Amino acid sequence: MENALRTIVEADAVARKEVAAANARRENLTAELAESKENIRRQHRENAEKAIQKVRDNMQAKVDGAVAEMERKTEEKAARMQKIYDENADRWVETIFKAVTK
Repeated sequence: MENALRTIVEADAVARKEVAAANARRENLTAELAESKENIRRQHRENAEKAIQKVRDNMQAKVDGAVAEMERKTEEKAARMQKIYDENADRWVETIFKAVTK
């Protein structure tokens, strides 16, 4: 009987150690899973930020190009208007002067 009790106590001790080891493994796996999950989130966040920056850079380049084109066209129009003014200013002044003095 004493032998049976000792066997039961030893089996209980072994089982408790196994349960403790299993709990420790579970805790380790839970920590590893949390770390892995965070790494995946961080990687997705970095990928999203890179994609957003790429789109932002592309859009900025388009805006810069459109602004440059508008400035070029504005300068061309201003140059044409200045040319028309330079060619016709004296005649316009003369026409206005004649209209006022008659």
